[in-house]
Amino acid sequence: MIQAYYIAYILGYDILHEYIETSAIPECDTSFDFCFDVATEFMKSEEYLDMRISLYEGLDRWVCDNETKIREIMEMHSNGEEQRV
Repeated sequence: MIQAYYIAYILGYDILHEYIETSAIPECDTSFDFCFDVATEFMKSEEYLDMRISLYEGLDRWVCDNETKIREIMEMHSNGEEQRV
């Protein structure tokens, strides 16, 4: 679980920072919940389990390859819904 918080931090402050700032959910609490949900989805992926690449590199690849899934999670949070895994 601690890993999910770390990944959410990386997403919010680096990889998805600009995306969040221009979104409908720039508030801190809501954007953290969004990043946490994206992080938990990433943790189910092959990129997360691939020990040949760094966590950051795997996360960056996964984000690029899963823009549709990320937009769906964003829409859920924009509509006041939350995905808890």
